[in-house]
This record gives sequence, C-alpha cells and structure tokens, in this order.
Amino acid sequence: MKAHPVPMAMTHDDIISTQKEFVTAAKNAMAAGFDGVELHAANGYLLEQFIRPNANIRTDQYGGTIENRARFVLEVAAATVAAIGKDKVGIRLSPFGVFNDMPLYDAMEPDYTYLTEKLNALGLLYLHIVDHSSMGAPIVPDSMKKNCAVYLNKP
Repeated sequence: MKAHPVPMAMTHDDIISTQKEFVTAAKNAMAAGFDGVELHAANGYLLEQFIRPNANIRTDQYGGTIENRARFVLEVAAATVAAIGKDKVGIRLSPFGVFNDMPLYDAMEPDYTYLTEKLNALGLLYLHIVDHSSMGAPIVPDSMKKNCAVYLNKP
C-alpha cells in the first residue's frame, strides 16, 4: 500500500485543465452513442468540494462566497452545455448529504437555492437532487424540493 498524497488546492491552470477534461469526457460520451451526460456535483466529489465551504477553503475567485464557490460548477456546466447542448446535460446535487465526510453547514439551503437558480439559467435538461435521509442524513427541506420542482417545471 502506498501513502495517500496530501491534498492541495488546484492551481488556476489545474482548474482550466479540469474544466476541459469535463468537456472532453462529455464529447467522448456523445461520440460513443450516449444520449447525454450527468455532471456529478454530489457525494463529496470534486464539483461538490468546490460548493461546500467546509471543503473549499480557497481565498481566490473560487472560494469564500457562494457566488465564488459555485463558479467552478457553473463554468463546467456552461462549458459542457456549449460543447454538447443543454438538452443533453443534467447535473446531480446532494444538498444535506454527508457521504464522503461532507459535513453540513448553516447556509446550505440558501447556497443550493442560489446554485439551482444559476443552473436553471443555463437551461440544463434536468436537475437530480439526492435525498440521503433514508441512510441517516438530514431530510432535504420541502422548501428546497419545491425550489427544484419549480426548476423542473420550467416552460
């Protein structure tokens, strides 16, 4: 067994490169015959790590306020939409999920409401909200589900 590397903040070049990797993966999926892609911004994976203030301790334009913390997710989503079309891109979010040691925080509902509003502006095909309450996580509040239902019932 090898020791795990010490985590470090992505550089600006790393961020740009990673965004391009998401786009390349989406293009590859379409070339392979997929109907679309789901960006995974849940369960403690990279996109969610940028959203959560207890995982994202950056002090640049990708850290601090929710507007900054959501920036990476929104840029990846926008670039993916530009590459393959908004009718082929969905996103998975897990507000109030604690999987992979993602702790809860007080502003979770307004933060995720902000994020869903911005994702709505991109016109994504769908928004997949995960409710982990059956596994012991807190229940996703009805108000947040209502916000997502409004998003899903867009004209």
